[in-house]
Order: sequence, then structure tokens, then C-alpha cells
Amino acid sequence: MAAATVSNLGSDQKTLTQIRLKGSFTYDGTGTHCPFYVAFRVRVKNTLDWTLPWVYPPQSQSDYTTCNFGANSVQFQGVFQFPANPAAEYEFQPIVMAQDFTLGIYREGPFDYFTTTGGVGPVCDLSPGSVTATTVPCSATNYADGSITITTTSSEPHEFACVIPFTSINNWQDSPTFAGLEARAYTIYVRHKANHDCIGSGNKTLGVAPPEEETEEPPVVPVTSTGLYFSLNPILEVIGAAPEIVENSEVVLELSVESEHYKGDFQPVIARRRFLTNDSANFDLNLLLHSFLNKALDLPYLQAASIATRRVKQGILNYSFQTAFVDPVTKVIGAYTKSPVYTVVKGGLPLQDWTRLNFFGYLQEKKSFLTWLPKTKTIGPDQPEFLYWLNQSNTNDFIIERKYIGVVTTTYKENFALDTSSPINTLISIPVKLEAVPAHVKRIEIRLLNSNQEAISETRTFKIDRSFRRYEKFFLYENAFGVWETLRTTGPQELAIDGKDEISISGNDLQSVFAQDMQRRIKQSSGLHTPEEQEYLQGFVFSKRRYEIKGEDLLPIILQKRSYTFEPDSRRPTGYFFEYDYAYTPFTYSHLN
Repeated sequence: MAAATVSNLGSDQKTLTQIRLKGSFTYDGTGTHCPFYVAFRVRVKNTLDWTLPWVYPPQSQSDYTTCNFGANSVQFQGVFQFPANPAAEYEFQPIVMAQDFTLGIYREGPFDYFTTTGGVGPVCDLSPGSVTATTVPCSATNYADGSITITTTSSEPHEFACVIPFTSINNWQDSPTFAGLEARAYTIYVRHKANHDCIGSGNKTLGVAPPEEETEEPPVVPVTSTGLYFSLNPILEVIGAAPEIVENSEVVLELSVESEHYKGDFQPVIARRRFLTNDSANFDLNLLLHSFLNKALDLPYLQAASIATRRVKQGILNYSFQTAFVDPVTKVIGAYTKSPVYTVVKGGLPLQDWTRLNFFGYLQEKKSFLTWLPKTKTIGPDQPEFLYWLNQSNTNDFIIERKYIGVVTTTYKENFALDTSSPINTLISIPVKLEAVPAHVKRIEIRLLNSNQEAISETRTFKIDRSFRRYEKFFLYENAFGVWETLRTTGPQELAIDGKDEISISGNDLQSVFAQDMQRRIKQSSGLHTPEEQEYLQGFVFSKRRYEIKGEDLLPIILQKRSYTFEPDSRRPTGYFFEYDYAYTPFTYSHLN
């Protein structure tokens, strides 16, 4: 059999007793090698002995077909059974067996081993679609004889819960049946017994509706968002008292949020109380909501094969709240009043824009992308660049129009549909370039159209600078809107390492180093920018997350000097110097160049 190599090994769908491995192998010669087998032997990571024998999964065997291997890659995947410890990590060493009908069966390998990540743990195959329920309805006269039985498509061991919406889960039970229930709406839950983070939920209404005076239906959460806010700007809710409410009464506010934007799984997360003052109580929600948005927006994919227009589900979520008054004598909480659904976006406005009270209305009016940079930006031909669009219409379908303008003008139109029935206030990440830029192209213009070919966004222009830039570097940072922006620097870079040794003197007067303090400084010049570009570089200075782009990798950096000066009246190009270091501690500094 011709020489073979195994590559692209990976794993997914881990369970307590099995793991699914997938990858490919390549033959460098020619011949007929079908069927093929991929086998593995297993050992616990960092141990010496391969304690388990070769495992041949039948799922990895191909059909009997003619395979002409001339540097061809063959894909495989299979489920490998072996006794596993959920807390351990395992190493796998592959071997490939193939059949040449003229030579018989040959074996290639074993090849270099690889390691799974995160150990072997329970698989999570629960989703709202995999959790359902059957009901036995209540009678018209007795509202406490109905039952709900929860079912799931998963065969793993689970536990179950059934509660009224907006109610915390206090008890999980092994039995999927809940009897003696009143006729009303319920939220049903299933979670994996060994992995409590693996949870699925759904909704079920039981039996006939009881009279209003006997059972109060919980407020229904609207599907569509009715407003937009920034999490770092004040979100003030003023609750006014009704005439029958006495002064100094307490107001209770219960905040509910989704776990993911437009997932619809609203859960109460926090409650606050305020006393009425001058017939009103004020609740500032922005800090409460920001704590649920502190997870960084997913970094954009820089691999050429993975660059695509995507819907963003981090850094944005829907929320609602309900309020009630507390009787000052009995301390009983009265009936709740439910708010509409609102959307909150991670980020905040610069100080100079605080006067724009209806800023999202301003965005809609100007049809602006989520960036403060001027509409024309200079980029390098290999520079990763992304735009973020906050949809404020009810349309699901968009057309992304990219014009490559040079010797000739070529227009590319990409159709993109949102995967949600409620598209308003969704966030979209749009790469400026989906493919390599031809050499004759001098600029790219990009805008969004609706299905009627009408512009729904501003037009952004990206000039392509093809001049040789010896010091060209790219940096990715989170801007004031909480989305990613790219900074291109063309100025020179200085590298320095400052070291200090702590000396000790022994009894025979010999000196030795017992501690070292090392500091690396990378001084970077941005190169020349227009006054408009220079003004908005303050977003890079104020950003909390910055990365240096190294090919398809992102290296986190920390600015050591954050000083920033700018001449607002100057019309000449200016630059900016900053010092930074990588966020990780290196063991050697030889990679600085």
C-alpha cells in the first residue's frame, strides 16, 4: 500500500462510555484501497502504557467502491467504545488499514497520537425541540386533577421539573409525571443527571381554563422587542403609584432575561425593592443587565474557509420585567404588571453623544453600521475587516451588496436570511471581503438592500492601499458598541526588554541571582491617519479587549501606556504611539521578531 498520512483529527459528542472521532487520511501513491478501516488505541493522558487494545469501529468502514487515491483525502468518523472516566483526558493513536485486491490487506501506522480536550464527559443532546409533554386535562368542575408527563428524545438518564412560568425550580424529580395540577400554563424542564448544564425546556397548557376569579394567568411575554438600550448608559424605569397606593409603600421589580438572544427562555434572574418617594420609585437597570452581557462577543473567524455573514447572539439579549406593590400593613405582594420586551446591547455612547436621547432612532435615520469611524476607511488588501448591522426592521431577508471598483466594477450580491421569526433588533456580523481582492481593485463599497433592491443602510467605502508597508500590522479591538473593529498600523515598531536582578550574597561573599523582574515593551507607531480617523482612535485606547492579528491567530494584548493626544483643529495627517505587551507570560522572548 502506498504511504499514507493521517491528519485533521478531532473529536466531538463525548459520553461516559464512548467518543466520536473524525478526521481524514491521505495516500501519496496510487492504487485501489477499499474498504478502509481506521482504528485507534487509547490511553489516559500522560501515562506510558496503551492500556486498551486497538478498537475497530464498524461505523468507519467504507462501502466497497473503487477509490483512486492520487493524493486524495478520505474522510472518516466512527464511535469508539471504551470504559471512560469522566474526569480524565485521553490520548488516541490512529492506524489505517486498507485493502488492495492485488496485494491483500495492508496496515499503515501507528501515526502520531493526539489528545482530546476537556476530558470525556456526558453529551448534551437536549433542546426545546427534544422536550415535549402529554397531558391528562382537568375537568370543568375540578381544577386539580390534571397531570403532565414529560418526554424527551434522549436516551440518557434525566430528571424532570414542571413549574408555573417565571417561577424558580426548587425540586427536580426522577419521575416524568406530575399529577394533581391545576388547569393553567406550565413550563417543563428536562436536565441530564450527570451534567446539570445540559437542560431543555418547553411549554404546556393543561386542561380547561379556570374562571378568572379562581386562577390568575401569568402575563404573556410578547415575542417582539419594543425598544433598544445600551447597557453602559442609564436605563431608568420610573414606577408611578396608583391613587389607591399609600405613600412609603414598597415596589417590587422582578427582572427576567433570555439565556441567548431570541431564544425565548425568559427566566427571573433578580428582584429589587424600592420605597415610593413622591409617588414614584426609580429602578436603574443598566448595571443589572450589563452583568448578563459581560461575556465578550465571539471573536470573528479569520480562517478564509470560515469567513461568512453570521447572526450574532452574544453581547445582545431581550429582557422584560414585572412590578407589583407591597401592602405596607400585611406585607403581601399585590398583582404583578408585566412590561413589554426590550433589547439591551452591550456597550455605551461616548460623552459627546449623550445629548442624542433617542440614539437608536438616530441610527435608524442615518442607516448607520455600529462604528464611529468615518464612512471612508483605508485598509490593506489582506486586512480582516467586519461591519456590524443592528436590524431595526421586521424583514428577515437581506441582500449584502459589495462593489469591487477598479479597472472594471464588479458587483457581488449575497442573500442572507435571519434564522428567527422575530428579526427586529437582531445583530449581524458582515465581513467586508468574502474572497481575495483582485489586484486591479482600488476600493470596495458595501451596503445592505431589502428584497425590493432598496438601500436600508449607509454605504461604506474601503480604499485598498497596495503600497509596500514594511511594518504593517493589524489589531482587533472591541469598540464602544461592544462589537469588533480593526486597526491597521503602518509605522515602525520598537522592541525592548527591561530586566532587573535581585542579588543575594552568601557567607563566602559570593553573589547570586535569586529573583528576576522582566518586563517586555513593544512600542508601536500607528503611521499617518487623517484627522477624522485619528479622532476615533480613542476607541482603541478605551477598549477593554484588544488583540494583535498574527495570520489566522489572535494574540491578546494589554496597553502599557494609554496616553492619547489629538489636535481637533489640525487638518494635517497625524499619528499615534502606544506601548503594549502580550497578555500571556512568555518563557522566552526569542519570538519578538
